[in-house]
Amino acid sequence: MSEESKPVIVRDNIKNIENGIESFKQQILDLKKSIETTQNEILRLEGCLIVFKGFENAGISKIVPDNYRQPNEEPKTSTFLGCQKSEPQLPPRPAFLDEQSNKLFQHIPHSH
Repeated sequence: MSEESKPVIVRDNIKNIENGIESFKQQILDLKKSIETTQNEILRLEGCLIVFKGFENAGISKIVPDNYRQPNEEPKTSTFLGCQKSEPQLPPRPAFLDEQSNKLFQHIPHSH
């Protein structure tokens, strides 16, 4: 038994080809957007890399967040409009600096 050929409807083929072309054009646009997004992500990461290499070159090996505290250490915080911020932990001022300051300020005339 031979299979009978169906007639080709020209208008249907034209429509199918046009739809195929539009589909490929849309895929190209989507790929361009994806490439642009990926390029922007690469630029962002390269910027981060520059910053962190700068930290490393400056001798910074660890970045400590404001709310970081050692185990068993009580947090020292102040509040401003409901926000908490850690107070910086400064070492005590050496006594010899106070002595130097007192000597310097003794020789400065005070104006009242």
